[in-house]
Amino acid sequence: VDLSPYDHLVFRARIVGEEIDEPAPLRVGFRRKPAPESTHTETGSSFVDDLAPEWSTVAMPLDSMLGLQGRSHVTALLVLVEPRPG
Repeated sequence: VDLSPYDHLVFRARIVGEEIDEPAPLRVGFRRKPAPESTHTETGSSFVDDLAPEWSTVAMPLDSMLGLQGRSHVTALLVLVEPRPG
């Protein structure tokens, strides 16, 4: 997928369950190949802050996804719930 024409990823999210008081960090990002024939991949992501129990719209600038050198040849959307330390 070529994300070059876009500057933000927009989605809706909320916190549910027992983690409302101390939510686990949510990280969203993309994986891409620098070229279609490449075996190397790049992964870029950014953390989502300030989620609440109510649904809210999150608009993440694609430039905030550290680790991506471009926006073409995207192969995956990543949504990760990071474990809390300890």
